[in-house]
Amino acid sequence: MIKFGCMTRDDRRTAGGRFDGLLIVVALGSLPFLVLELVRDELPRRDQILMDAVNVAVLLLFAVDYLARFVAARDRSQYLKREWLMLLLVISQAVALLPSLAGVGVLRVLRGIRILRPLANIVKVVAVARITSLQDREWLRRNALRVTFLIVAMTWLTSAAAFTVAEGVGVDGRVQSFQDALWWALVTMATVGYGDVYPVTTAGRVIAVFTMTIGISAFGVLTASIAKFLLQSDKSE
Repeated sequence: MIKFGCMTRDDRRTAGGRFDGLLIVVALGSLPFLVLELVRDELPRRDQILMDAVNVAVLLLFAVDYLARFVAARDRSQYLKREWLMLLLVISQAVALLPSLAGVGVLRVLRGIRILRPLANIVKVVAVARITSLQDREWLRRNALRVTFLIVAMTWLTSAAAFTVAEGVGVDGRVQSFQDALWWALVTMATVGYGDVYPVTTAGRVIAVFTMTIGISAFGVLTASIAKFLLQSDKSE
C-alpha cells in the first residue's frame, strides 16, 4: 500500500482526500500560466498582476498544507523523505515567484534569480505531473464528472495561454491581453465564434481545432451525465 508521509493512502482518502483533490486541481490549473511566462514582458500590467496573484495563491496553499502535515506527522524525518515532491513543488514555486518582487526596494537583489525561473518552472511541471500520477484511481472514477470539468477548465486556460503566445500579444500582436484570449477560448469551446478575435497563424488555428474538439466532447459528456441522472431519478420513483 502506498504511503504519503506517515499516513496510508486509505488514511488520506478518509482524512484529507477531498483536500488533496483540491490541491491537484489548483496545481494543474496553474500550469497554463507557465506558458505565459514566454511573453510576460509583452503582457499588460493587469495580466502580470493576475499571474503573480495565481503564483502567490498556489505557493501559500501548498506551503501551508506541507507545514501543517509536517507538524502533525508522528515521524517527521520519515515525512520529509516521503513528501519530497511536495517540498520540491513549494521551493520551485517560490523561486519562480521571487523575481516578480525585484522591483520592490531592497528586493531588487532578487533580479539575479530570474535566470533560475525557467528551471524552477520545469521542476514544477515535473513535480505536479508526478503528484497527479499518484492520485488514487478510485478517486478519479468516483469523481468522473468533476474530472471532466477539470479537463474543460484546463483546456480553457491552456488554449488561452497558447493562443496568446501563438498569435502575439501587445500593441503589435493579434491579442491585446490574456483576458482577450480567455474570451476567445471560451466562445471557441462553446462553438459560438463571435469573430471579434480569431486566429490567423497556423499554430493558432491548430489550437482552435483542439479547443473546439474538447469543447464539443465536454458538452457530450455533460449531456450524457444529465440524461443518466434523469433516468436514475425515474427508476427510483
